Amino acid sequence: MTVVETVERRIADMPAADISRIERVLTDRLLISNNPLRIIALSLWLVFGLIYWGIAPWWMIAMPFALHLLAVIGFGWATYSYRKNPDARSIESWRWIYIAYAGLSGFAYGGGGALLVQLPAIEPRMLVAVGLLASAALAPGRLYEQRSYVAFAGLALGMLSGGLLLTDDPFAPAMAVGALLYLLVLMLQNRPQYLTQREQVALSLAHEDLAHRHAVATAQHQHAPRRALRRHRGVDQGFVVAVLVARVELQIAVQEQPRAGAAVGDDDALVGAALLEDDVLAVEAVLGPGRQLLGAQHRGKQQQRRQRAGRRQGCTRTQVG
Repeated sequence: MTVVETVERRIADMPAADISRIERVLTDRLLISNNPLRIIALSLWLVFGLIYWGIAPWWMIAMPFALHLLAVIGFGWATYSYRKNPDARSIESWRWIYIAYAGLSGFAYGGGGALLVQLPAIEPRMLVAVGLLASAALAPGRLYEQRSYVAFAGLALGMLSGGLLLTDDPFAPAMAVGALLYLLVLMLQNRPQYLTQREQVALSLAHEDLAHRHAVATAQHQHAPRRALRRHRGVDQGFVVAVLVARVELQIAVQEQPRAGAAVGDDDALVGAALLEDDVLAVEAVLGPGRQLLGAQHRGKQQQRRQRAGRRQGCTRTQVG
């Protein structure tokens, strides 16, 4: 199996979505790139005019130049329209527009060359043939659209060969055959280059997809510890609050326990009331206003209340005795 067959099989086995993306990239390069080269190619007619100055009538230069200029303007319009709205037409429609203007360029080259080589001057004839052969080899779209290359090079070199066969020069038939063989070589050489270009585009798109997936995976990996840390902090805060609440409840329970002291009889109601009042005040002292924990500064106030209650108890027993 040859290299060309291997590449063709790889392309054929690709999913339809991948093939569509490849065609889009190739169409971008076909329509957007190489516009300056097309404008520079117009200068070829200036060279032909200088070579055939005083030999060829002006229309043999002017008419092919006009057709070529029309094709260049068409390429410019297609580029502008594609950049403005690439989805206005399908990819195949954009390609057929390019093929049409490429065929028009080939017709301008081949028609002008066929007219000029029929003139009796031999040296200019050779220069025209060499110029058209070089133009066919350097066609801008040969790597992105095979059909446009066949249209351009086929018309240019085919019509040139036909013009050579119509001359009386004994070397003209050999030049015509040589031009056709050169065209065949260009077609055979361009096929693997075109397939290689498609494979390079496919690899480039695969690398872009891999880089995008890697970036997404990296971002997810970076955010995962942060989410876990936030959840861990929430658990710690809840545990601290629960411990504080438990400590407050435990302290309240301790403050409410009865204190050891002398036994109180049934007739000591005032003493019992005083002790009960102390218990309530002890609970309030622990919680305080707004049910907040109080510090040691409230213990002095509790001792003062107990001393006043003790004095009242002593007075009461004296009165009873």
